[in-house]
Amino acid sequence: MSYSYFYWKDKFSLKYVMILFLLVGPFVLIWGSVKLAVNYRNTSRCSAEAMGQVVSVEKEDRMTHKGSVYTVYFATVKPTDSSIFSTSELRSDESGYAYEKGEYVKIKYDPSDHSKYFIEHASPSEGPLNLIITGAVLSVFGVIFLFVHKSLKSR
Repeated sequence: MSYSYFYWKDKFSLKYVMILFLLVGPFVLIWGSVKLAVNYRNTSRCSAEAMGQVVSVEKEDRMTHKGSVYTVYFATVKPTDSSIFSTSELRSDESGYAYEKGEYVKIKYDPSDHSKYFIEHASPSEGPLNLIITGAVLSVFGVIFLFVHKSLKSR
């Protein structure tokens, strides 16, 4: 009795796990790649800079799949030049950086579209990278299950 046969006595369930991984993995990989490309395009256009003052900070504790806790921060920033942006306060993307109230940060924005901006220390690309990694891992496991399924089918 082989190792793979011990874990997959039922070829039927292996087939559905394989199909699920082969469908979901590439979809998540493509979705993450598109989001990364959009984020890159938007941030590369953000060539102008303005200063802003942090008026409030939200702290959010999150749990990893292994049970450890990590903290992310969201800053609400008031631009020093209120004529640049249409709103009086801007919110950052999530960040591992602990903003402090009253701190001054750089706001990078698109000179042709001021609604596209990002705030210093907040990386707009972390989410898509996680999607790309997850999609790649699911795809690899799908291919592994495909080979295991074919070897079990040939018996």
